[in-house]
Amino acid sequence: MFLVVSSRDDVLDTVAVVVGTTVPIRRISTAEQLWRGSHYAEDRIIGVIIDFREEVKHRCALVDRIVRSPRGPGILAVVEEHRGELIFELARRGVHAWVPAPPTFSALRTALQKAVVETTVSAESEEGFPDVVESARIEKVLEPLAGPSDAARELRRAVVKVARSDMPVVLTGETGAGKQIVAEVIHSVSPRWKKSLVDVNVSSIVETLFEVEFFGSETGAYTGANRRRPGFFSSSAGGTLFLDEIGDLPVALQPKILKVVETGQVRALGSDRVEHVDVRLISATNREIDRMVTIGAFRRDLWNRIAAVIIRVPPIRERLEDMPFLVRSILREKKYGGATVKPEAIRALQHHQWTGNVRELRSVLERSILVSCRRELRARDLLFDPHIGNHLRDDHTPPWAIPGDESG
Repeated sequence: MFLVVSSRDDVLDTVAVVVGTTVPIRRISTAEQLWRGSHYAEDRIIGVIIDFREEVKHRCALVDRIVRSPRGPGILAVVEEHRGELIFELARRGVHAWVPAPPTFSALRTALQKAVVETTVSAESEEGFPDVVESARIEKVLEPLAGPSDAARELRRAVVKVARSDMPVVLTGETGAGKQIVAEVIHSVSPRWKKSLVDVNVSSIVETLFEVEFFGSETGAYTGANRRRPGFFSSSAGGTLFLDEIGDLPVALQPKILKVVETGQVRALGSDRVEHVDVRLISATNREIDRMVTIGAFRRDLWNRIAAVIIRVPPIRERLEDMPFLVRSILREKKYGGATVKPEAIRALQHHQWTGNVRELRSVLERSILVSCRRELRARDLLFDPHIGNHLRDDHTPPWAIPGDESG
């Protein structure tokens, strides 16, 4: 069942169109009504849609109460788009998705899908609302790329489009911009998502071990080879092979990769058999490959094959308005123990230069949580300088490291 907390018909009508007749809908006009009687405890609730054009204070309290509930349904907020502070506050409190008011069919459907998958999906939603469940899975996968900025919107559109095909993709962008994250999203949105994603940092491969690492080896192929070893291509068969730092691939080894890309065949070291592999190739670089091609440092024929589509991953400075979403995506990881960031801290983060991009943002958040020992970071808790020195307190146990809790 879906609960709609709104006295306005536009929300109820739009939800009814999105859901159709597959799942029941109940409308409650005020927040207090949700806790009257026993219907909240008795009914199997998939999601709660809350209209924040009225009763803002009471409905924020309602969000807090739902978040603390063990049943934990997904929460979707309907908010006027100009109310940025409220949107940030709702995300901090645990709202799973929001949609501008008045809600449109497409916007509400997308946000509702996201809210559903954010929580444990009930059997009712899986059986009676399967299209929403699958679409919601994709929305959750896209969460690291969420945000209202033009750069984020363009990136999401490009990712969704290329994910539907098997065309080789090259991701470009500054160091720390999140190219690996984008590669993971492309794989997870693609039809190959149930198969392996093999992540390889090309710059870390010793040149003398290149063939063994990429193509595998048979028992006895070399001294110490006491078992068969699959290579990167075989390990990613049916799935995706992500080659990070592709610009560091030695020129002498580039023809070997080109041959596999062109033929789809690999031969393990010490084997006389050719293996056919079905692999989707995604590469990433922060180097100017076009210039490398011109000076002969990268083969033009290989570049033409692997760069069928090029997607630029924007730096944080082009996505400052996405900061609440970037922070939320990072802090969702279990190791942060439910830590959150106050709106004032979000504004402080938006004024930083971020030369290290997403990687630097993650480090700042981790460091600030560790040193402040707070679950909710304020602006003054943010430590942009890694030389924390005397800022460390005597008792700097992370707030999520609870005695007896092995999950921390």
